Amino acid sequence: MINLKNVFNVRDCFKNRTVGFYLSLVSALAALIIALVYVIVANSDRTFNLAGMIIIVIGALSEVLVLFTDLKFAPMVPTLLLSVGGAISFITCLPTMLDVLNGIQFFGGNLFIAEFVSFGMLAVILIGCVASFMGMRKVTSEAAVE
Repeated sequence: MINLKNVFNVRDCFKNRTVGFYLSLVSALAALIIALVYVIVANSDRTFNLAGMIIIVIGALSEVLVLFTDLKFAPMVPTLLLSVGGAISFITCLPTMLDVLNGIQFFGGNLFIAEFVSFGMLAVILIGCVASFMGMRKVTSEAAVE
């Protein structure tokens, strides 16, 4: 007979979570969506950088660390990785945006995807920063006594 009391329950990961946890989760899911759209639309464009995409995906997947652990530094790990990946992608997209701003078609590239990735990752990073400094679990009265 299997003892079902020792089986891992996913609902326990979401029990007693705060707004900060859900903001961090939304940030990671949005980063995955941005990465997916970026890979689909711009993988053969000059605005695509594989290193930035890999770091963004690793940062979004590192949200699992926040989900399964109660480490104090865990909420900052996805935000730091998403910031590095977003910065690499922004640097790659910047010449395309500057060409349009200056009215010169020197570098080329897809302006929509450059703006989508740049401003989307900026929003993801800001949401992640705010969520990093919020609590991830609600403090119960039993935990406060200990």
